[in-house]
Amino acid sequence: GSDYVPINGTLNFAVGETVKQLSIHTINDNVYEGVESLSLVLSNPTGPNSEIIAPASCAFSIIDGQYRPY
Repeated sequence: GSDYVPINGTLNFAVGETVKQLSIHTINDNVYEGVESLSLVLSNPTGPNSEIIAPASCAFSIIDGQYRPY
């Protein structure tokens, strides 16, 4: 199983805007799955003077809230 809802889409930045916030929705499925790794990758900038300044990606983890079975 997965402890998050995958997303993809487009982030639109206004002129001069340099920060965007997005949400990753987690799922409590009552199944122990350990740590799950996710990544966010920015690509394909469009529009005049558009560019992605490094880093263009980041990784993060969801630590499972279920107890580990013995």
